[in-house]
Amino acid sequence: MPSLPEFSDFERWSPQELRQAERVAMEFLQENVAGIADTFDQRIGLLRRLTGMMRSEDSTFEDRMLYLSLLDEIATSISESARDFFNIGSGPRVAKLIRDE
Repeated sequence: MPSLPEFSDFERWSPQELRQAERVAMEFLQENVAGIADTFDQRIGLLRRLTGMMRSEDSTFEDRMLYLSLLDEIATSISESARDFFNIGSGPRVAKLIRDE
């Protein structure tokens, strides 16, 4: 997914360009909200499966260490994705608010 320009780049944008960027971000999130939510649900499902596997009496120490490593990777992925989607919407909005001051 292409990343948004840094906030400093927004400083050079006209008010019309900022409004357009905000509108595009809103449309993107609105059109893709179901898929985004489904992806988060799937990742959360994986977290639940891993925590269940950790509880198993059959799990060895090595198994549990692997599960913890996978939990960390998935949790980091969830955090990064949430931050990226938040930035898609907040970048143009924050830049517009700062510019309008």
